[in-house]
Amino acid sequence: MELLEEHKIPFKRIIVESEAPVKENARFIKSKLDKIKGPLLIISHSKGGLEFLEVLINHPEVKDRVVGWVTMQSPFRGSVLADYFIDGTVTKTLIGWAFYLLGGDISGMQSVGTAERKKYMSEHREEVMKVLGDVNFLQFITFIDAQDGRESLLESSRNYIYNRVGRNDGMVDIQSALFKDEQYIIVNDVDHLITVLDQERLDFYKDGNKSWDFDRIKHFRALIQLILEKKI
Repeated sequence: MELLEEHKIPFKRIIVESEAPVKENARFIKSKLDKIKGPLLIISHSKGGLEFLEVLINHPEVKDRVVGWVTMQSPFRGSVLADYFIDGTVTKTLIGWAFYLLGGDISGMQSVGTAERKKYMSEHREEVMKVLGDVNFLQFITFIDAQDGRESLLESSRNYIYNRVGRNDGMVDIQSALFKDEQYIIVNDVDHLITVLDQERLDFYKDGNKSWDFDRIKHFRALIQLILEKKI
């Protein structure tokens, strides 16, 4: 955001309720985009990628305005971490209550489970392929391997996912985030949170590992340049 402000580039940050289902948030995003005039350059993070895909599939008038779309660490094929929480009786009950208190329900978690995403991708295969063919699209995917010391706030979830499906960023595995087998960048030593959280707020965890030295401004600038210049 600082980069855009510095260059006086107009932007709109759309904040959605993470606990809400994909379809519900997609409707909210669409309502916000309707108030923005002109071409759209979209950068979506995590579940936001699924929600914007839903917008593109159902609203071709939005798709026609998109000059570029960058997805960051989005679980297009679902999250095995979400499966863990929704499959167990105890964890499902606890998560259900937590979502209720936050104003949502467990369907928000279920909407990013692997079973739900597999069903969605199968039912909407033609629409998805058309979107991918029509939109200038770049996937930013990360993973973080085990290192000496504390390399991530998401070590425990990273290990859980790794033991089931392989390399991941602590929340999303590479294969889930790899929506299309082209137009992608995969970066090591970057977890799911460091791309969006303020680095200064994490200094108390820093122990010299390079994973904590991620430069969000340079990363953001590079992604914008790549998607607009199509150098991928």
